[in-house]
Amino acid sequence: MQASQELEGQIALAQQKLAQGKLDEACDVSSQVLGQADLPPKTRVELLYVQAVAARLMADIKGAEARLTEISDIQPASGRVAQERGLMAMADNRPADALAHFILATRYNPGLLQSWKRRATLHAHFGHGDGVKLCEKEIVMLGTLPAELQMAKTLYHEDALFKAEVVCKNFMQKNPKNIDGMLLLADIATALGASEEAEFLLSSAVEFAPDEPRVRIDYINALKKRQKFDDAFAQANELFERWPEPILHKSLFAIESMQVGKHDEAVALFDEVLRELPDDPTTHVSKGHALKTLGQDEAAIASYQKATQINPPMGDAWFSLSNLKTYRFTTAEIEVMENAIAHPAAAHNDRVNIHFALGKAYEDAGRMTRRLHIIAMAMRRKNAKSATRRMRCRASFNASAIFAQPIYSPSRAAKAIPRPTRFLLSVCRAPVRR
Repeated sequence: MQASQELEGQIALAQQKLAQGKLDEACDVSSQVLGQADLPPKTRVELLYVQAVAARLMADIKGAEARLTEISDIQPASGRVAQERGLMAMADNRPADALAHFILATRYNPGLLQSWKRRATLHAHFGHGDGVKLCEKEIVMLGTLPAELQMAKTLYHEDALFKAEVVCKNFMQKNPKNIDGMLLLADIATALGASEEAEFLLSSAVEFAPDEPRVRIDYINALKKRQKFDDAFAQANELFERWPEPILHKSLFAIESMQVGKHDEAVALFDEVLRELPDDPTTHVSKGHALKTLGQDEAAIASYQKATQINPPMGDAWFSLSNLKTYRFTTAEIEVMENAIAHPAAAHNDRVNIHFALGKAYEDAGRMTRRLHIIAMAMRRKNAKSATRRMRCRASFNASAIFAQPIYSPSRAAKAIPRPTRFLLSVCRAPVRR
């Protein structure tokens, strides 16, 4: 525990030097720690990030990229890494690449306010009106979020789960019915494998805020994760009946219809969505799944192909095509997939799925050496993400000794508040059940 506290102090010192603009000193402090043996992966990530930012600020782009690549090997889906790459692309006058990186940054970590602001500027530069509106909405939302929840949100999306939990619960102790806090705490519980607790949190949030659609959407997703498809369908049906205008609600109802076997109804709903959003690749993929279940393979293929044409880095679409065992990729499609892997907008999971699809494509083409190379790359990427999940769960287990004490003491006031609030202020982490 003392060693852990010493490492935390060294990280804080390096971050302080960086914030003060003492870049050389920040690099010196972080280098001294990085030279230690058996350094925890999370500590290495934080110190490499300090060095990457310092290198960028000193115009050492090659050095910054080397450190960002090392972070990506440990933590493949890092919003901060994508944001740094976006900032470097802007400095290098590559606005299109910068926009792709900032889009990826906000996808990995929606709490990165700077990335949303940069995205808005670049969307305006390229004349993307809808993109500007989306960013402005997120900027306003983040601006109204309490500072503690902003911090917890960023920690959560960067896999610092036990820290995010403590920050969030400290806030919830003072604001036990804050909806944003409840939603975030449910996300943290889900990430730590405490899906039952997440479901309870969200069912409570629906009771506290029955007229907020976003709460019900999170509740639907929690029910799906627990394989409660009938309950999720009932909630999606109520959502769509009460608020039929937002296209997202219709899309969600279509997906939940598919989950309970209503595939014909789902296809009809997806068609309605596509009449309003003809270039939405996710809807084309979802429609393809429904058509495949109905045995309409040719129509399913057309839907998947449409998604790849709209968004070439969309790994789910390529992987879905490869799952159709009779499908054979063309030479042109293989080239598109190879280019998509290197596209800055391709997320980690997209790259993994495209690698697996390429593996099948090369196997069908008889190029077994290339196929083995591609599959090995896919497994490395997939295992890197799995290692990140294991790392954050181990961090939570290791922190249990520090944070095992309940933030709220039921012995003092358990009878004074309803059960949902008592639950919110107890420890929701799965390995610390009471």
